[in-house]
Amino acid sequence: MKIVLIGYGSIGQALTPMLLRHFPQLESIRAFAADDRGLAVAQQYGVLFALHALTADNFRRVLAASLAPGDLLINVSVNVASLALIAWCRKNLVLYLDTCLEPWAGGYEYAQITNYALREQAMRLRGKGPVTALVANGANPGLITHFVKMGLEELALIKGVKFCGNHAQLALDLGVSTVQIAECDTQDDQRPHPRNTFVNTWSVDGFIAELCHQPVEMGWGSHEGPRNDVRGFDRSCSVTMPGRTGLDTRVRSWVPSVGEQAAHLVTHHEAHSIADMLTVREHGLVRYRPTVYYAYRPCEQAREMIDRLRRKVACVRAVEKTVMQHPVTGQDELGALLIHNTGAYWYGSTLTAQQAKALAPCNNATSMQVVATIVASIKWMLLHPHEGVIEPEDVDHNFVLHDALPCLGHVGGVETGWRPADVDRPQLQDYLIHST
Repeated sequence: MKIVLIGYGSIGQALTPMLLRHFPQLESIRAFAADDRGLAVAQQYGVLFALHALTADNFRRVLAASLAPGDLLINVSVNVASLALIAWCRKNLVLYLDTCLEPWAGGYEYAQITNYALREQAMRLRGKGPVTALVANGANPGLITHFVKMGLEELALIKGVKFCGNHAQLALDLGVSTVQIAECDTQDDQRPHPRNTFVNTWSVDGFIAELCHQPVEMGWGSHEGPRNDVRGFDRSCSVTMPGRTGLDTRVRSWVPSVGEQAAHLVTHHEAHSIADMLTVREHGLVRYRPTVYYAYRPCEQAREMIDRLRRKVACVRAVEKTVMQHPVTGQDELGALLIHNTGAYWYGSTLTAQQAKALAPCNNATSMQVVATIVASIKWMLLHPHEGVIEPEDVDHNFVLHDALPCLGHVGGVETGWRPADVDRPQLQDYLIHST
């Protein structure tokens, strides 16, 4: 089997030593990148590196010269259309995996394509095709879905609620009204950076696209009241807030290490896919669905630049971009916060920067949570190579978590009495932090 990586930024580089460790049958790894920032890592591990940006005009020719039936294409890039790659892989019997659904360059900013729209297009192909194409499968989206399932199962044991195999019914029985993908990143490289530099622990380009160029999106709970500032889709399964981005939308959230935190509501694929997974319908009508969204508190250096962007002291187009490759302190705390009638239950991974570096070179805690999931998912795909287009919600969560567990630091659940408001089923307005 040969593997081709499209994109060779922080995740592509972090993934390389893990692929070589876990798949000794690999014939080769080839990487196509739009810049040469990963060249040294590629040379270190024997990756066939090509400085070649894929476009709508050249990607078919490039892939045809690099892949054969039974090989694997991993898309960890920005600005390369996932749906076009999926179509090519289906036709050429090549397995496919990506960490998020992407449009061609400018799709978010100029064509105003949303995560909802991209997912809808992909899900029209769900289960169809001769080979497995696993989309939106990193840490979140991806790993977080498995945390939601496991968290619901553990909360059911705590509360004495019977689980009959349906996670949507279980969420209803547990009284879960909101699911936050609750993350707090405290990693720090303790290095000075130029004032106009956007420092992040994963792709700055990807984060800027989500934070600044896309409207806020979320799965919309059946308990939510009507709002004038939201626009619904698919019988209100998902909504967007026109004119608002994650840059200026913050919510109250909770993680074990700090308790309540202020987090940015960032648009993400899993807000739609998890909401869809946890929907209970009767006679074609929605009986129940929790509100689902990503509540992210990035590392301090990223927050400093975000604050400057919010205050319009800095301009997105003018900032320098740096991925924090070598953090020396801090951790990434990523989990599913299941908010129910009497409190909340957080289930997830707490991984320190030092633990990640010890597990595999080229990794920080954030990238390790992504690549551990990718590696485990590839193993599942090789056992299930003919599933067609699928999401993490279609993959065995026990399989992925069991395989990824050694690379995720401390994994487990924490109960809390935290609630954003003293009501049984808090609505979005109870979580929103209004800027002053």
